[in-house]
Amino acid sequence: EMKYYSQVPEMKYYSQKVTLSQSMIFNKMLVSALSNIQKVFWVSPNIRKEMNVKDTGRYATEFTQIDFESTQLDFESCMNLIEEILEVIVNTLAEEEGDVIERISGRRLPKLQRPLKRYDLADEAAKLGCTQGQAEDVLVSQNPNQPFFLTNLKREAYDRREESTGKYKNYDVLFPVVGEILSGAEREHTHERLTMRMHELGYKIEYFEPILRVAKEHGLKSSAGAGFGVERLVRAICLLPSIQAVYPFPRIPEKLIVF
Repeated sequence: EMKYYSQVPEMKYYSQKVTLSQSMIFNKMLVSALSNIQKVFWVSPNIRKEMNVKDTGRYATEFTQIDFESTQLDFESCMNLIEEILEVIVNTLAEEEGDVIERISGRRLPKLQRPLKRYDLADEAAKLGCTQGQAEDVLVSQNPNQPFFLTNLKREAYDRREESTGKYKNYDVLFPVVGEILSGAEREHTHERLTMRMHELGYKIEYFEPILRVAKEHGLKSSAGAGFGVERLVRAICLLPSIQAVYPFPRIPEKLIVF
């Protein structure tokens, strides 16, 4: 069985080989490091070249990402802010456009109830005796009406790890059926920590030389933030069976591009 993986989307741009936008996290961190800006809000197109995807209803190779980052936020305060944002979005649309959503999907959008449940993914996988991916699927099935947080996910080098506990200070928000629609974290921000984490995860250090140089010579600032895919959030709110229903001309991994 072929495993899911993601290829780096590269292209030649004039005489330079470039990577298409996949994430704005380092961009946000650099803006804060090299200016007096404390809060960054960024909307960008993103390209993800996902391969061997089983659930094609969940993935799109081209999507719009809304990102925010703040030097005034940490792990807990950022999750609280995310709850507030989602509560306003979901409950406003449930009240004002509930009839429209019901006509589209045949179901009524439930109002979001705070606080959202929080699950430590490593702990849940250990309890269930399964992989973290399988534990995630179980938790989605156990929460059919409300979104929830997953925390402590082993992933990118810029997600802060608390060395005293070994836990990662990061989070995803998962919606019923759809799964993950938002990811974020408190950030690693020292040259020493970023370099160590990149080596641990096998990053190509030369590719990240610009931000490592800034971290060493100027210093990065402690921050936390998140980003969410607009199309996934629309699918979650409109209770659609597939992300393809959000696009007039969807770009689905490894499928024919019609237009």
